[in-house]
Amino acid sequence: MINWQFFPKSDAIPSHLKDVVCVFEADEDKISSDDNTYSSDEVLGFLRSGLEEAGYQVEKSKKKIDKIHIPVLFGRNGKLERSFEADAFSSEYKTVIEV
Repeated sequence: MINWQFFPKSDAIPSHLKDVVCVFEADEDKISSDDNTYSSDEVLGFLRSGLEEAGYQVEKSKKKIDKIHIPVLFGRNGKLERSFEADAFSSEYKTVIEV
């Protein structure tokens, strides 16, 4: 069973995030850590097509060109000071997924 929780608890989960949960649930038998020992990159491989169908850009490999860079902090004159790499990202909903 895929466990998840949305915050704030007073709000129902938005449909775009429910779609993400459904992607995980569809491949639950493949990705469950109860029965498998896949790395996060292998799990992301199972989820890739479903996440892409849901509108997410998904990291394709560990090569710099295939990574998804998310800016976090900007300094003087708009210079990027800090960023991180995400497994998947929806620019429409500003949602990051880490596996």
